[in-house]
Amino acid sequence: MSIDSFKPALVSAVRTLIRSRLTSLVLRTPPRNMAWQQALFDRHNFRGMPGSLSIDLGSGLATRNHFFCDQSAGLDIRSSPHVIACNLSIEPIPYGNEAVSVIIAFDFLEHVPRLLADSRGGTRYPFLELVDEIYRVLEPGGLFFSSTPCHPWPMAYSDPTHVNIMTEETLHHYFCKPKLWARIYGFEGSFELVDHGWIGGHYNALLRKPV
Repeated sequence: MSIDSFKPALVSAVRTLIRSRLTSLVLRTPPRNMAWQQALFDRHNFRGMPGSLSIDLGSGLATRNHFFCDQSAGLDIRSSPHVIACNLSIEPIPYGNEAVSVIIAFDFLEHVPRLLADSRGGTRYPFLELVDEIYRVLEPGGLFFSSTPCHPWPMAYSDPTHVNIMTEETLHHYFCKPKLWARIYGFEGSFELVDHGWIGGHYNALLRKPV
């Protein structure tokens, strides 16, 4: 095999390395790895807690239960066993107040629109409404974990269904104490940031609803 056949892969690898190094210089949140993520799940698990419930947003046809809750279910636009059909851009989370222990969202928040027209000719903010819904259904001490492709990584933009481009500051500056900048837009919750970090181009954040 000629050396020319390796050139595209080599160029791609070098570009990825350069982008990673340059990005690490401008981002404030530390780089992490999958071992850190698994340790986070293990450290904050709900093992042995009867009635604990984990909800997987945008689950697809199967659900994940990374925090080892007693029960788990998914929410997606298509239903399947253990998955409830629900369009979270226009519908509330179908659970009662403080009924859920954990909510997880892998590669989901970037698909939730920031702005939509309402039925009265005005506007609404589906992403803000969703975070309010997450806060509403979580029990005191409940956890919200998200892993989202974010700016400045290209994967945040390359998928044409990504309509909510976030940065590493979106969740903990707008929805967490002490800043809570989303209050001016009607957000009523007050999360605590437990831990966060980058794994590649995905920003990972664990938030807690205060007890």
